[in-house]
Amino acid sequence: MDNPQPNNQQIFDAVTTLSGKFDVLQKDVSGIKGDVSTLKTDVSTLKTDVSALKTDVSALKTDVSALKTDVSGLKKDMEGLQETVEFIKDNAVTKTEFDERVGRIEATMVTKAYLDEKMGDQRGDMVSLVRKEDNKVNILVDEIDRHAVLPKTSIESVRSTRVFPAPPPVASAQI
Repeated sequence: MDNPQPNNQQIFDAVTTLSGKFDVLQKDVSGIKGDVSTLKTDVSTLKTDVSALKTDVSALKTDVSALKTDVSGLKKDMEGLQETVEFIKDNAVTKTEFDERVGRIEATMVTKAYLDEKMGDQRGDMVSLVRKEDNKVNILVDEIDRHAVLPKTSIESVRSTRVFPAPPPVASAQI
């Protein structure tokens, strides 16, 4: 079987058909080129996004590390606080014990009025003793004056420094 040779019209028709198919193929290739260009842009954007995510992840790792350090410090603080609370539980007085102690203190505590009264009594006792001593000194000065042991000016000097004023002379009662 021989292959017959195509004529010009058949060749022309085949070229036209092929040309149409090339046009469609060219449009498809142009569309693919646009799609590839879009994909390249998308990949570039994704690369930028991934780079930004890597930076964010690195920052998050740093933050997590800092948080771990903070949590570790908080744990130590809590242990210290727990020890303090345990110490207080073991050693602090209860409200009832505190109230009992305050009650005992209040029961044995002196009041201002009591202290004022006792200080007034003490002051009176001291004044009485000083007055007795002053009387003794006055009697002694009178005896020294009567026996003329010291000159009159010295006796008058001692008498001028009396602690209590001299009582007024008592008039002799006439019978």
